[in-house]
Amino acid sequence: MAEKIINCNNLLYNVKYFKNLLPPNVKLCAVVKSNAYGHGVNDVVKVINQYVDYYAVTSAEEALFLRKKTDKPIIVLRKISKNNAKRIAKNNIEVAILNREHLRELEKTKQKLKVHLVFNSGMNRLGLSGVDFRSFYGEILKNKNLKVIGIFSHISDSDNEYRTKQQIQKFDYETKGINALRHIANTGCVLNGNGLFNMVRVGIGLYNLKPVMQIYANVIDIKSVKAGGYIGYGSKTIANKDMSIAIIDIGYADGLMRCYRGNVIIRDKLCRIVGNICMSMCFVNVTGKDCRIGDKVIVLGKSKTCEITAQYIAKKCHTIDYEILTNFNKL
Repeated sequence: MAEKIINCNNLLYNVKYFKNLLPPNVKLCAVVKSNAYGHGVNDVVKVINQYVDYYAVTSAEEALFLRKKTDKPIIVLRKISKNNAKRIAKNNIEVAILNREHLRELEKTKQKLKVHLVFNSGMNRLGLSGVDFRSFYGEILKNKNLKVIGIFSHISDSDNEYRTKQQIQKFDYETKGINALRHIANTGCVLNGNGLFNMVRVGIGLYNLKPVMQIYANVIDIKSVKAGGYIGYGSKTIANKDMSIAIIDIGYADGLMRCYRGNVIIRDKLCRIVGNICMSMCFVNVTGKDCRIGDKVIVLGKSKTCEITAQYIAKKCHTIDYEILTNFNKL
């Protein structure tokens, strides 16, 4: 049966690395949304808790679960419903306010809440900008039940230096002078030393600076397929010569994307996936290689001389490593 293993040493290295990049007055907020990007929030928090100042998640449910694991401040970066406001306030969880409609909803609850305002610096997803933002901020200050703890924004493309600089400058200009935590920097910004202000939010870097997740499966059968024989569903893959095909016990229901046509590692050799990936199995070409039933298969991770990274799988699937990692949530 396929399994996921978390390398706690790499995770510890990553969190210390980012912590050491920051000046003493800059807080480190660890983004642990979506079950810590699929890594398992329980294990992740145990390792990083003493090195971080804040946590960020995207739902009230995630925040309430996380509160049982840590007494550090927690921010919900997305909208919470008015039905959750009482539990959020009781558990000392901080919330984002996205717009005036959301503000009105929370005001009706009459709960005392710690809030972070969302500023739209150019991603055009959440938050207000410019004059609207200043007016919005003024409205919130009038509400004695709401205490402004922070203001934040999201970088849309940290690989684009020009766009990132634009967003940081806009954020700085529009929020300067406000006595609150200001946080816009993501992993890429921290690595480049851009827009640190007095807090940063590090997500993917915690998990892939040194890869933390490893996925293993097993060879459960080996088939000899004659030239011209079909492999897998759909009758689209035909053996162009006599082949040995290993059947591996991992599929798209376990998180291995159906579109993936890359390698796995068996006995320190790269072996190519062939045919359509099934719900709980896939086919691997082991022709001419030493492979036996029961062999361990590295789907994500490294052997002595080979490595399969989330970035490699993402490139093969024309997506991003975030999606690859969170897909393995079920394991």
